[in-house]
Amino acid sequence: MDQHLSTSLQVALYAASIAVIVLAVVTVYVLMRFKRQLDRVVTMVERVEAELVPLARDTRLAVDKVRDVSEHAQRIVETVRRVTGLASGALLAPMLVSNRAGNLARVGATTFLRTLWTGRRPASHHVKT
Repeated sequence: MDQHLSTSLQVALYAASIAVIVLAVVTVYVLMRFKRQLDRVVTMVERVEAELVPLARDTRLAVDKVRDVSEHAQRIVETVRRVTGLASGALLAPMLVSNRAGNLARVGATTFLRTLWTGRRPASHHVKT
Protein backbone atom coordinates (compact mmCIF):
# COMPACT_ATOMS: atom_id res chain seq x y z
CA MET A 1 0.00 0.00 0.00
CA ASP A 2 2.87 2.27 0.68
CA GLN A 3 4.18 1.80 -2.79
CA HIS A 4 0.72 2.34 -4.20
CA LEU A 5 0.43 5.61 -2.28
CA SER A 6 3.89 6.60 -3.37
CA THR A 7 3.04 5.96 -7.03
CA SER A 8 -0.27 7.79 -6.71
CA LEU A 9 1.52 10.69 -5.06
CA GLN A 10 4.12 10.81 -7.84
CA VAL A 11 1.40 10.75 -10.53
CA ALA A 12 -0.42 13.56 -8.74
CA LEU A 13 2.79 15.58 -8.44
CA TYR A 14 3.54 15.04 -12.14
CA ALA A 15 0.01 16.09 -13.07
CA ALA A 16 0.26 19.14 -10.85
CA SER A 17 3.65 20.04 -12.35
CA ILE A 18 2.29 19.69 -15.88
CA ALA A 19 -0.75 21.79 -14.93
CA VAL A 20 1.49 24.53 -13.51
CA ILE A 21 3.68 24.46 -16.64
CA VAL A 22 0.60 24.62 -18.92
CA LEU A 23 -0.83 27.44 -16.77
CA ALA A 24 2.47 29.35 -16.98
CA VAL A 25 2.66 28.87 -20.76
CA VAL A 26 -0.95 29.98 -21.23
CA THR A 27 -0.38 32.97 -18.92
CA VAL A 28 2.75 34.02 -20.85
CA TYR A 29 0.87 33.64 -24.17
CA VAL A 30 -2.08 35.70 -22.93
CA LEU A 31 0.22 38.38 -21.53
CA MET A 32 2.15 38.57 -24.82
CA ARG A 33 -1.10 38.96 -26.78
CA PHE A 34 -2.24 41.60 -24.30
CA LYS A 35 1.09 43.43 -24.79
CA ARG A 36 0.64 43.35 -28.59
CA GLN A 37 -2.90 44.72 -28.25
CA LEU A 38 -1.65 47.38 -25.84
CA ASP A 39 1.09 48.35 -28.32
CA ARG A 40 -1.53 48.71 -31.05
CA VAL A 41 -3.69 50.88 -28.81
CA VAL A 42 -0.69 53.05 -27.90
CA THR A 43 0.18 53.44 -31.59
CA MET A 44 -3.39 54.44 -32.44
CA VAL A 45 -3.50 56.93 -29.56
CA GLU A 46 -0.22 58.44 -30.74
CA ARG A 47 -1.62 58.81 -34.27
CA VAL A 48 -4.77 60.44 -32.96
CA GLU A 49 -2.71 62.75 -30.80
CA ALA A 50 -0.52 63.64 -33.79
CA GLU A 51 -3.66 64.61 -35.72
CA LEU A 52 -5.39 66.37 -32.83
CA VAL A 53 -2.52 68.67 -31.87
CA PRO A 54 -2.48 70.51 -35.23
CA LEU A 55 -6.27 70.46 -35.30
CA ALA A 56 -6.41 72.08 -31.86
CA ARG A 57 -3.86 74.68 -32.97
CA ASP A 58 -5.85 75.44 -36.15
CA THR A 59 -9.06 75.64 -34.16
CA ARG A 60 -7.48 78.10 -31.74
CA LEU A 61 -6.32 80.25 -34.67
CA ALA A 62 -9.80 80.13 -36.24
CA VAL A 63 -11.41 81.14 -32.95
CA ASP A 64 -8.98 84.05 -32.64
CA LYS A 65 -9.81 85.18 -36.19
CA VAL A 66 -13.54 84.93 -35.52
CA ARG A 67 -13.07 86.98 -32.35
CA ASP A 68 -11.14 89.63 -34.32
CA VAL A 69 -13.85 89.74 -37.00
CA SER A 70 -16.53 90.02 -34.33
CA GLU A 71 -14.72 92.89 -32.61
CA HIS A 72 -14.27 94.66 -35.95
CA ALA A 73 -17.96 94.17 -36.77
CA GLN A 74 -18.88 95.57 -33.34
CA ARG A 75 -16.78 98.67 -34.02
CA ILE A 76 -18.50 99.08 -37.40
CA VAL A 77 -21.94 98.78 -35.77
CA GLU A 78 -21.00 101.40 -33.18
CA THR A 79 -19.73 103.74 -35.91
CA VAL A 80 -22.94 103.29 -37.92
CA ARG A 81 -25.00 104.01 -34.80
CA ARG A 82 -23.07 107.22 -34.14
CA VAL A 83 -23.34 108.37 -37.77
CA THR A 84 -27.04 107.50 -37.85
CA GLY A 85 -27.59 109.42 -34.63
CA LEU A 86 -25.78 112.47 -35.99
CA ALA A 87 -27.60 112.27 -39.31
CA SER A 88 -31.01 111.91 -37.70
CA GLY A 89 -30.26 114.87 -35.43
CA ALA A 90 -29.15 116.95 -38.42
CA LEU A 91 -32.25 116.03 -40.44
CA LEU A 92 -34.78 116.15 -37.62
CA ALA A 93 -34.27 119.82 -36.70
CA PRO A 94 -35.04 121.22 -40.19
CA MET A 95 -38.02 118.88 -40.48
CA LEU A 96 -39.44 120.19 -37.20
CA VAL A 97 -38.96 123.79 -38.36
CA SER A 98 -40.68 123.08 -41.67
CA ASN A 99 -43.52 121.27 -39.83
CA ARG A 100 -44.03 124.27 -37.57
CA ALA A 101 -43.97 126.62 -40.57
CA GLY A 102 -46.50 124.40 -42.36
CA ASN A 103 -48.81 124.38 -39.32
CA LEU A 104 -48.53 128.15 -38.98
CA ALA A 105 -49.32 128.64 -42.69
CA ARG A 106 -52.32 126.26 -42.42
CA VAL A 107 -53.73 128.10 -39.39
CA GLY A 108 -53.08 131.46 -41.06
CA ALA A 109 -54.79 130.38 -44.30
CA THR A 110 -57.75 128.90 -42.39
CA THR A 111 -58.16 132.11 -40.38
CA PHE A 112 -57.89 134.26 -43.49
CA LEU A 113 -60.48 132.21 -45.40
CA ARG A 114 -62.86 132.10 -42.43
CA THR A 115 -62.59 135.87 -42.02
CA LEU A 116 -63.09 136.38 -45.72
CA TRP A 117 -66.10 134.03 -45.81
CA THR A 118 -67.87 135.25 -42.69
CA GLY A 119 -66.70 138.82 -42.72
CA ARG A 120 -65.84 138.91 -39.05
CA ARG A 121 -62.72 138.31 -37.22
CA PRO A 122 -62.59 135.18 -35.02
CA ALA A 123 -61.88 135.47 -31.32
CA SER A 124 -58.23 135.72 -30.56
CA HIS A 125 -56.83 132.37 -29.51
CA HIS A 126 -53.36 131.02 -29.01
CA VAL A 127 -52.01 128.98 -31.92
CA LYS A 128 -50.05 125.87 -30.92
CA THR A 129 -46.85 125.42 -32.83
